[in-house]
Amino acid sequence: VNPETMEEHGWVVGEVIEASMGGKAFSIEVVGTFEDATFGRFMVSQETFTTYDTQQTANIGLVKLADGITPEEGQAFVEAALTDFPVADVSTASQAISTAEAQVDQIVTLFYGLLGLALLIAMIGIANTLTLSVSERTREIGLLRAVGMGRAKTSAMIRWEAAIIGIFGSVLGVIVGTGLGWAIVTSLDDAGLSSLSLPWAQLGLWVVLGGLVGVVASLRPAHKAAHLNVLDAISHQ
Repeated sequence: VNPETMEEHGWVVGEVIEASMGGKAFSIEVVGTFEDATFGRFMVSQETFTTYDTQQTANIGLVKLADGITPEEGQAFVEAALTDFPVADVSTASQAISTAEAQVDQIVTLFYGLLGLALLIAMIGIANTLTLSVSERTREIGLLRAVGMGRAKTSAMIRWEAAIIGIFGSVLGVIVGTGLGWAIVTSLDDAGLSSLSLPWAQLGLWVVLGGLVGVVASLRPAHKAAHLNVLDAISHQ
């Protein structure tokens, strides 16, 4: 049993505990502990496993190499021994890590695609919001123009408003996403995900990109606000 699990349940080595496997309850003695819980918090003998769980089959086997044998030599030997099992995949530790990293990279790429789609939707939303905002504030914008605000400053005002909306949304998304990431890593601690690493540079880049997306979305509303007819805008109801 993993030491953390032992401490959680108050067990000690030599104690007989009640367990269940494959829907069958039985008593079993705790004979020792192990540190690495990557593959689970409990280990039982093959005999116990096959006796109480007849539904599942082994899906991974770990091979310890003798002294002086390189991983490549061991891999070649195991592959030769498993020629009758073509579906078996034989990998060294480094290859297994690379495969796992590639799978994670695929998931990350998918999330980047979804994030890009979210930015596109946000751009459309900001553009619509600012268009309605300019329409509703036609009289106020006309008054600002009448007291001396030029077209450039009027356009800049709308762009800054859009940038603030974009940055605020990005910061909120980073906070919520970081919280969810922490929750997922914490919940998967038993599966080997025991540390949380935040890519601060990428997070900052996405916040800046959110602001730029807001500015791009504001181009048409800003142009409309800057080119309003002052007299018509002031008389607008």
